[in-house]
Parts: sequence; structure tokens; C-alpha cells
Amino acid sequence: MAGIYVHIPFCEKKCAYCDFVSYSNRRDQVDGYLGLVEQEMAAAGELCKNEVFTSLFVGGGTPTYLDAAALSRLLTGIRRHFRLAEDSEVTVEANPGTVDRRKLAALRQGGVNRLSFGVQSADDALLAAIGRIHTWQEFVESYGMAREAGFENLSLDLMFGLPGQRVDGFLETLERAAALHPEHISAYSLKVEEGTPLFDWVQRGRAQLPDEDEERAMYHEGTAFLQSMGYAQYELSNYARRGFASRHNLLYWRREPYIGLGVAAHSFFGEERFFNPSDFEGYERAVRRQSWAWLRGERVEGREALFEAVMLGLRLNEGLDERAFEARYGTGFDVFGDAVEKGRKWGLLSFEPPVLRLTDRGRDLQNQALLPFLESLEEMDKKSLE
Repeated sequence: MAGIYVHIPFCEKKCAYCDFVSYSNRRDQVDGYLGLVEQEMAAAGELCKNEVFTSLFVGGGTPTYLDAAALSRLLTGIRRHFRLAEDSEVTVEANPGTVDRRKLAALRQGGVNRLSFGVQSADDALLAAIGRIHTWQEFVESYGMAREAGFENLSLDLMFGLPGQRVDGFLETLERAAALHPEHISAYSLKVEEGTPLFDWVQRGRAQLPDEDEERAMYHEGTAFLQSMGYAQYELSNYARRGFASRHNLLYWRREPYIGLGVAAHSFFGEERFFNPSDFEGYERAVRRQSWAWLRGERVEGREALFEAVMLGLRLNEGLDERAFEARYGTGFDVFGDAVEKGRKWGLLSFEPPVLRLTDRGRDLQNQALLPFLESLEEMDKKSLE
């Protein structure tokens, strides 16, 4: 299994919490950017000509910032240079307020079978406070148009821990979201990143975040509600009806190969990770000079690969199967010394051989659960130098 990610770095307006690589109001650069991505596609497609891809994810930014013709151009280019499996999952992120019937028709004609709506909240005051360009009603209208266009796999991205948000307010958002019967819901805890307007507001006291207890209550009560509505949690922040888990994102958590195209995109294959330039000008220079943008690569192997496998795998409700772990990495969990036993003793890990999982408490204290694994590998490094 392998996936493709394409980054569209444009949006109408950058949200107050956003630290992704994105640029607002640059319509004059869209055509040139797509030309660069097409050039990168041609080079990457030649390298991957024998690969059949099982998923494609177009993210941003806001991919639906592009007009219908540009969306068609992008999707046509992808299919020209890469082989997608007949049953591939093809996702495009959509922002309410940038969706219309022409764009939806172009997406359907381009083979898109899954839309992921960035909704964040059903509270219009909260949406305005964090810089979203849409209201809840505008999202509902966009959602309805997507259903009318024939989309049978819709996902909603929601956030909790927003400034001024309370548990009952977040649960109301979940209730209104679930009432629309989307196939998939993601609920992410807000992370306030340095360099964003929201970070500055919090530092200056202009925005008040929920305390940790309230934020954790949102998570646990939200999870219980979604499960009661038929959404199975399959990852820390993701819930789906049967058969609708995000196949593309599962590639990341299972350390399966994927290629990334566009500014700031990452790729992972052959146990090596590659990074595209994270600024528009650097990306343009790289593509014009060498046809692809992979400027920097790093081999992820040995102890680093082992820790990464645990860190990502424990995010999944299915957990880590020691037999599969040993088959891939040549060693079982005993390579981590007493890390598993420490996690069990602290109530953070459950180990029912061969499966290792986070407990509910471990979900709240994931970093603490991972610390013994990291310490055991660091201890091995010290011994190897003696």
C-alpha cells in the first residue's frame, strides 16, 4: 500500500491558530504553482512508475480555494503521472464558503470520492473568534451540496479546547455534526503554536483557553458521545462508521510509504523521509533546478525507527501487534527493556499478548507512556559508546 499527498498552500484567509504553510489572497500565483506541481509529478511519477497507489489526499491550505478548472487540471495531472488503484480512496479537503456546485462536479469528475470539511465548531461566535470565514449554516449548505453531487464519504474536522469553549458547547457541536450523518469525524485538541495570532492573544490575555481538566473532559465525553452514535474510535482523534476509517491517514500511523508533492510536503519510502522546501520561493527554485523538490532526506532506521513505530502505532486503537512488529523490525518489545512493564505499572499501557495499547489514562498521558521507550533506547546508545 502507498499513498500520495498533494499540498495546496492557498486560502481565502489564514485562521488565527493555523501554523501550516499557507498563503492568503494569492490567486495570481495559482497557475504558476500548479505548473510547478505538474513538473514535480512528472519526475516523481517516473520514479514510481511501477507503484499502484491506494490513496490520494489533497490538503492545504484550502484546496477548494482553486476554481473548478484548476481543480480539474490538478486531478487530471495526478492521474496522468500516477497509477491509482480502482478502489483507491481519493480525498480533497474542503472549506465551507469556498465550495460551489461547479467545483463539486469537477471533483466528482476527477475521481474524488471523499471530502473532508474543515468545520471546527457549530458555534458561530467561536468560528469568528478563531478567524474562520464561514458560519455553521454555510457549512450545512456546503454539506448538502456535496451530498447532492453524489459524495457518499464525507468527513468533518472539529476542534475542542478553543478559547472560551466549554464542555457542553463542544458536545452541542458533536450533536449537530452527528445529526448530519457524516461517515467520519475528526476531533482535534487545539494546539496553540508560537508565531500564530492566537499564541499572541493567549500571551497577552486576550484569549482564555479552557483548563486542562475541562479540555480532557471534552475529549472523554466527546468520545463517549460519538461512540454512542455509532462512530468507532480508531485513532486518538478519529472516529468512523464501519468501513470509513481514513485509509490515507492509516498509512502515516502504520509507517507505510507515501510521496508528498508541493511546498512543505514530506515523503516516506524505503525507510527514508524526504522534505520539500517549506517556503514558496525555495520550492520553486528546487523544482526549476532539478524537476523534483526533495532537497533533504534522512534515513529512519535502527532505534529511531523502533521508537517511531511505537509512537505512531500507539495512537491507533488497534494498538501494536508484537508479531507484526518483530516481522518488520527483527525484534520484539523486549528491545525496550522494562518499558512495557513500567507503562502497565503506571496504568498507561495494556499488554494482552501480542497486542500493546494505550489505556484511557495513557491517552491523557501519552508522552509519559512513551518516555520509558525513549529512555531505554537512549540507554542502549550510551552502552554502544562505552
